Amino acid sequence: MVPVLLFVILITFFLAHIAPGSPWDRDGKQLSVATKQALNVKYGLDQPVWNQFLIYLWNVLHFDFGVSYQHPGQSVNQLIFASWPYTFNLGASAFVVILVFGVSLGLIAALRPNSFIDYLAEGLATIGASVPTFLVGFVV
Repeated sequence: MVPVLLFVILITFFLAHIAPGSPWDRDGKQLSVATKQALNVKYGLDQPVWNQFLIYLWNVLHFDFGVSYQHPGQSVNQLIFASWPYTFNLGASAFVVILVFGVSLGLIAALRPNSFIDYLAEGLATIGASVPTFLVGFVV
């Protein structure tokens, strides 16, 4: 799991760096070159990419995600903790639905192999696994 996680961090970091634009380009508002340079120095974006990645990795390992660009004055950790109850509620609801329906249908299907109930349970499980998670989250 650790190598996969490090690989995902590496890929997302470098994809963000090769994407066009910068964190300071938004809403069609242009900042002056001096302001952009000051912001780059403040957030360490003036350093070499490999150094930025090492700092980023160090901060991620210490759960320090920095300051939000979208919500000035708030840290990313504050925003994550503010949304945590909603995420927990969604996950717990999904778990209860999976537990009740999944175990019940699995038990019934196991008791009646090769029956209509077995095929129905298998079909519902396939459909449930195929539906995108954002759609399931919207429905729940």
